[in-house]
Amino acid sequence: MKINVKFNELPLYEVNPFLPGLVDKFDPYRKQGTKTQDMARPSDGEIVPAQVKTDQSGFFWHDRTPFIKMFNDLDNYQDNANLGKAANSLFWLICSKLKPKMDTLRLFNAEYMDYAKAASRTQFYAAVSELAAKHYIAKQGKEVYFINPHKFFNGDRSILLHESAKEYWLKINK
Repeated sequence: MKINVKFNELPLYEVNPFLPGLVDKFDPYRKQGTKTQDMARPSDGEIVPAQVKTDQSGFFWHDRTPFIKMFNDLDNYQDNANLGKAANSLFWLICSKLKPKMDTLRLFNAEYMDYAKAASRTQFYAAVSELAAKHYIAKQGKEVYFINPHKFFNGDRSILLHESAKEYWLKINK
């Protein structure tokens, strides 16, 4: 549904109107645990390690909504803004499919056509070609593609780097 609002008719807000619905997306929890801390023993004053219970007061919020991090390592924001329509649809399909710590995924023409409301199969191939040419994805095998973690990722990229380095080391030292 397209809503036409003229620029001079846009409402002004004093506070962010999107925040009220955000609270529903978070789970409250208390942080409790134990840590090792050096303490003086009462009998002789000797410093010894002791397990101490911790209980931080207040509430901490855990966001349970899936998300994708988009990075600006290589002028990615401008690259995203300049994607063609087919490649833009494929990019968002990829984002919707990424799970934490994944750097590969399967892309299917039929899935793309349904997601993008594409009229022909050639749009999928054009989209894949554009994302590959702009270094968003790289083909690994039939229907399997690497994603470029310089552009976007779900999770902590340092874990991916650590696991990739370990895998690479194992391959060269067989």
